[in-house]
Amino acid sequence: SLLCPAFFGRVHLLPKLKHFYALYPHIEVELVFGTRYADITESGINLSVVVGPVKDARFVTRLLTRGLMVCCATPEYLREHGTPEVIDDLLSHNCLVSNYAMWRFREGGRIVELPVKGNLIARAGDALREATLLGLGIAQTNGWLLRNDIESGALVEVLKPYRVPGREMSVVYPQTKFLPRKMRVIIDFLLQITKPPTQTCKSFNNNRL
Repeated sequence: SLLCPAFFGRVHLLPKLKHFYALYPHIEVELVFGTRYADITESGINLSVVVGPVKDARFVTRLLTRGLMVCCATPEYLREHGTPEVIDDLLSHNCLVSNYAMWRFREGGRIVELPVKGNLIARAGDALREATLLGLGIAQTNGWLLRNDIESGALVEVLKPYRVPGREMSVVYPQTKFLPRKMRVIIDFLLQITKPPTQTCKSFNNNRL
């Protein structure tokens, strides 16, 4: 069983599972959407994808990705409302807020915070992504969430010179003396599909179990 946030499962994992099953058709993956990784041992779940730091000695943590925070909008939104060139330009835009209405940027070698405003608060990553793709405004979020949309041209990144580090995403599992090979294969797969776009999935372990 694999526990993961809904946005990761829907945006990054499910579209890649066809490739995984082409190599390992006999491995059954039970996908559970959620974030309560601390309860996985009681729930019979083997692995969990976690966003943010993990400070629990009961678990082994493998970093999947971190990357940078990005600000993005659709090309249509930017054509209608203009493209922000400096961070203060965001004050005249509809900013799509997730958990925080204070966005962080790097300017002049230091971290600055900008209070932004908008008419939508989307507290789930997949909802924030969908609202951005619908052209409702500009969003700031972890680059790995919107990576596919930026690559396809569905979203345009703005304010690139002001980016700051994003939140880490890791795969965690309970401490154990023996890690089943099936779990190792899934961990390797998660590591591969979260690599930066300059690295392809061609190097994914092709050795069948």
